[in-house]
Amino acid sequence: MYNGNKSQIFAHIPVKGRSDFSSAFIHFILQACAAYDLVASCDGLGIGVGECVVTDGIGIGGGECVVTDGLGIGVGECVVTDGLGIGVGECVVTDGIGIGGGECVVTDGFGIGVGECVVTDGLGIGVGECVVTDGLGIGVGECVVTDGLGFGVGECVVTDGLGIGVGECVVTDGLGIGVGECVVTDGSGFGVGECVVTDGSGFGVGECVVTDGLGFGVGECVVTDGLGFGVGECVVTDGLGFGVGECVVTDGLGFGVGECVVTDGLGFGVGECVVTDGSGFGVSECVVTDGLGFGVGECVVTDGLGFGVSE
Repeated sequence: MYNGNKSQIFAHIPVKGRSDFSSAFIHFILQACAAYDLVASCDGLGIGVGECVVTDGIGIGGGECVVTDGLGIGVGECVVTDGLGIGVGECVVTDGIGIGGGECVVTDGFGIGVGECVVTDGLGIGVGECVVTDGLGIGVGECVVTDGLGFGVGECVVTDGLGIGVGECVVTDGLGIGVGECVVTDGSGFGVGECVVTDGSGFGVGECVVTDGLGFGVGECVVTDGLGFGVGECVVTDGLGFGVGECVVTDGLGFGVGECVVTDGLGFGVGECVVTDGSGFGVSECVVTDGLGFGVGECVVTDGLGFGVSE
């Protein structure tokens, strides 16, 4: 049983399964945990902290952690490492009033990593940010901002350090009326622009302009009927705040990002994300919140060889 000694969390991982980097990474995570003062307790009222790291002795494993005080108020953190310093860290922090911050930094020791964070104040006011970098300047930036009334702006800028990038954004006014815009440019003027517009009754028009820098282009659109039928490229909404946003971005080499945000306008929602590099290596993440700061964060991590699962 976890007794509050934070060094105990990873004590059972065989030394042979650790690299110098992973040890340093674990130390960093422990410091982060200490910063949030995660103290274990179990008083018979269901108040406690559960933390779990699973390894197969080769250092390949999954970590799962759920923290709750019996009232649904808590913190969940997860660290997965394969002993080579390659891992996934995910955390969601809330104080039961919905005020909190979640931070995540993932690195494989080569500078390749993923950072994700969601901040909410329980009133729907928050900022989610994501930065992905591989040490070569190739990265993804993603953020969603909402003011608790459904008014918000989502912005995304992706660059590989060579001027090749993808920008994506979704804007909604809380009445289902919104605009989704996407600009893709490779630094040579070649790009793709996509947008979805809905009229708040669930009826909408999706527009897309694609240009290759020579004036050649393709336009695509998807319309939904407001009853949840249909698929929108990037955004689907029924005008009542119920909707699904889906988006897949690829660079033509099989590297890409799939994103999905679902909300019902009352703060109840599900966010899902699948990231793959075209070689079967990827991360799937999901955050569910009920608008009161109570939530569940889940993630599945695979290295393409079937090693490693974190839930």
